[in-house]
Amino acid sequence: MTAIAHELEQKLQAVDAATAQRLERLVRDALELADGANGESEADHRRRVTRLFSALDAVKDFSVAGRLSRDELHAR
Repeated sequence: MTAIAHELEQKLQAVDAATAQRLERLVRDALELADGANGESEADHRRRVTRLFSALDAVKDFSVAGRLSRDELHAR
């Protein structure tokens, strides 16, 4: 497992289910972007990129620190 895959797995286990689903969707969207447009129009591609960045912006400041202590987090 790569370092980023390991970090993502840890993050997904540390957050609530709704946040984990949003993060998984973001990763899937990013992977689709990396695969290329696959025949989609430039406008569709821009819409997907915009949606991805909007979603990233919505979760970038997420922190579990307000809900779990450091010990509780590491006990998971």
